[in-house]
Amino acid sequence: LDVESLSETINEYFDMIVAEVENFGGDILKFAGDAIFAEWQASEARPVGAASNEQHKRIKDEDSKPWHGLSAEECVLVASACGAKIV
Repeated sequence: LDVESLSETINEYFDMIVAEVENFGGDILKFAGDAIFAEWQASEARPVGAASNEQHKRIKDEDSKPWHGLSAEECVLVASACGAKIV
C-alpha cells in the first residue's frame, strides 16, 4: 500500500467515524494519533437516574435524535450506541 492510498484510507475511516459521532449528537474534541476524543454534553437539570425507559428506547432509535438536554446517564447510553454502530 503506497503512502497516498494509506492516507486516503485513513481519512475515509476518520470521516466515517466523525459522521457517526455527529449523527449521535456528539462533539469531536480532538484527534490524537489513531484516537478520537468525543463528548456528549449532559444537562445539569437532568440528574443521573432521570432517564425513563421510554427515553432509553428513543436513544436506541437513531432517527428520533433526542440529543438535547440529556442526563449524564443518557449521554453514556448515546455514546455507547454510537461506539457500537462504528464497530
